[in-house]
Amino acid sequence: MPRTSLRQVLWGLVFALTLPAILIAAAGFYSGYHAERVATDLRLQETSRALSLSLDREIEKSEMALRVLALSPHLPNRDFAAFHRQASAVGLASPSWVALIDPGGKVLLNTRVPYGTPLPDSIRQKELSRVQETRKAQLSDLYVGPATGQFLLTLDVPVVIDGKVVYILSAAIGTEIFQQLIRDQRIADGWNAAVLDRNGRIVARSRAPERYVGQLANPVVRDAVASSREGHVQSVTLDGVPVRTYFSKSPTYGWTFIISVPSTEPAASFERSLFWLLVMAGCILVGIALAAILSRFIAKPVDQLVAAAQALGQGHDVAGATTNVQEFDTVQRALMDAAAEIRKHEREREEVLACVAESEARLRLALNAGDLGSWEYTPSTGTFVTSLTCRANFGRRPDEPFSYEDLIAAIHPDDRATQARAVAQAVENRSDLHVEYRAIWPDHSEHWIRISGRVRVGADGHLSLVGVSQDITERKLADERQAILLHELNHRVKNTLATCNRSLR
Repeated sequence: MPRTSLRQVLWGLVFALTLPAILIAAAGFYSGYHAERVATDLRLQETSRALSLSLDREIEKSEMALRVLALSPHLPNRDFAAFHRQASAVGLASPSWVALIDPGGKVLLNTRVPYGTPLPDSIRQKELSRVQETRKAQLSDLYVGPATGQFLLTLDVPVVIDGKVVYILSAAIGTEIFQQLIRDQRIADGWNAAVLDRNGRIVARSRAPERYVGQLANPVVRDAVASSREGHVQSVTLDGVPVRTYFSKSPTYGWTFIISVPSTEPAASFERSLFWLLVMAGCILVGIALAAILSRFIAKPVDQLVAAAQALGQGHDVAGATTNVQEFDTVQRALMDAAAEIRKHEREREEVLACVAESEARLRLALNAGDLGSWEYTPSTGTFVTSLTCRANFGRRPDEPFSYEDLIAAIHPDDRATQARAVAQAVENRSDLHVEYRAIWPDHSEHWIRISGRVRVGADGHLSLVGVSQDITERKLADERQAILLHELNHRVKNTLATCNRSLR
């Protein structure tokens, strides 16, 4: 099989990285363009939704003012002159005025004219009947006022007295408040924002409102609004501009706020992405040319570094010859330092292991010489670790399980309280543990055990008791025998002294 040179591998690496890089860049730029498009859609959709809610709030202000007026004490008293003054001062957005109408359609007053001015009957009997039937506020669509010739919308609120709709308050509202709502949004140049009523008629518009207010919106937009509460569609404005239109219908009154963005803006974004993709492709080509020039200087230093790495892996010293490349020399010095550090750590590790082994051997020797068993108990986890000698002190075989619960069960019932107090005191005071108690072996024989321990806190923060155990049964028996002998000796000495005293008498 023919061998491949490092230069060929480098060239293959360059091409292997370049081609996927171009593809990934293209996918990345397209993904960025798509993400920007999605983000724009989401932002404008949220904007139209927020503005539709603002539209509801503007109308709700007028409705709230009318509901407050409906509670006026002048209405039950039929003091219409006083009510006219109160309604005139309510402060609705201009141009707006309030009319008081009875359910039969007779207009009792209108704040647009002085009180007492003769007024014609209302021609909106159908709308007034709906308010009387539903007892709810009703908002009309856009229409031309017969008296003023202006574009208006009417908000009707029932006046309920003693459980009956006695009057209807009607606020005629001009379109200027909706024009001001659009102006407050500072819509970008070239964009278009509009408010549509429930019939899809334009109530307010950011561009040329004097020309298009009152006209029906594009049929595509009207169909989209009729079929969905919010979304976006491709359409054409009434002045012939292709746009992407975002709309949201107000949840309370059913009017719609739309924002239209010229279709040329997403295309411009795509062209910017394509431009930067071409720039990146050019940079990659320049990089390939530079790689061709630099590849010839790489092979020898790399071979030298490979030899140094192999020496490091085999535990040999790393040669310090220069590669004539600053970065490669830095790597080689790092390999030399690593080799020296590895050798140092190996020596230290061997010394530590030898010390640990010697320490463990001395500990085992000391424990065995004293017939001591080692143990460790962690109260928070219930972990109990014992040596073979410790288990033997409690009559357990080396392979027999021995938990802390087994230890408690093995203690003589009369001594368990003593053991528990000693352990609790050691844990609470962080003091040493010294306690002696009787243990009952599985063969029912009784043995005395001495426990000594010390509190420590491990690296994991858990507190534990570490110590040794010793079977002191023989010592206890010897103490008992000595006590018996002393008692017998004392008794005999007393008898002897008593006999001597009687003889002396």
